[in-house]
Amino acid sequence: MRMEGKRGVVTGAASGMGLAIAAFLLYRATDSTVVSLLGVLLVGTGVGMLYPSSLARAMAAAPGREALASTRSALASVIAIGAGPLALGALADATTIQTASWIILALLLIALATTLDHPQRRARPVSEGG
Repeated sequence: MRMEGKRGVVTGAASGMGLAIAAFLLYRATDSTVVSLLGVLLVGTGVGMLYPSSLARAMAAAPGREALASTRSALASVIAIGAGPLALGALADATTIQTASWIILALLLIALATTLDHPQRRARPVSEGG
């Protein structure tokens, strides 16, 4: 058995968002191609940390309905992965890619604020096998 409490999940999500925010600012602050690529790589790493912690939070918030929470989280991820780049591209077409990319920072800041502000139910023991 393992216990995943609110603090561990929130800390993981906040750490991922913090890394992504800092890396995005690094990406935007430099003219160096190598440093920009490093920033983009670190943004992806930070965002990649969000799915497991978001899934854990969704499942902890739905006692007795973890399968439904997991399914809805997967569906939201598929929609975001499919629609996100299209929406960013449409915004870039209407403005510029440099202007449009600021939406990434705005979304990360909103996600961080809601993660830190959102009360969560106490997690209960979860068996290792599922």
